Amino acid sequence: MLEVNGFRGIRYNPAHITHMSDVITPPYDVISTEERESLFARSPHNFARLLLPEERDGLSPYEASAADLDAWLADGILQQDEEPAIYLLKQHFTDLDGNPQVRRGFFAAIRLPEANENYVLGHERTFAKPVEDRLHLTAATEANLGAVFGLYNDPNNALSPLLDQMDSRPADITADTIDG
Repeated sequence: MLEVNGFRGIRYNPAHITHMSDVITPPYDVISTEERESLFARSPHNFARLLLPEERDGLSPYEASAADLDAWLADGILQQDEEPAIYLLKQHFTDLDGNPQVRRGFFAAIRLPEANENYVLGHERTFAKPVEDRLHLTAATEANLGAVFGLYNDPNNALSPLLDQMDSRPADITADTIDG
């Protein structure tokens, strides 16, 4: 059975980051080399520095990411929430036909299925090299730095009350991605 739970997220501290657009990134696997450099230039605390780190000062990329994560937490750039939560997200974007769209979703923790359970279905082919890379990053940082995008079937709109909370109060954080 699917188990969905809140978790204690680590978020940027608005007292230290005045423009969230300078620190957010797309998923690591869609960032080109040019975009990576552009993201790095936006802020010394851009999340791409954790997701796609560079070797420096004798540290491997993974060690550099772990060192930055530890430093940002120690300096209060990032802070961990006190209580577990489910984090809501609303994205405004233009589809391939030029039409404005709104996607609503959430970040949560789920229990991974056992081999005989099929409530989470794979949607793409994964390759050994990126999987190994992400495992090294996770081991070095002791953190899951990237979300897994998933779709769910909700024909009765059971999740609408949860998602509708986004319309009842101002957003905690707003930002624009590098593609606008």
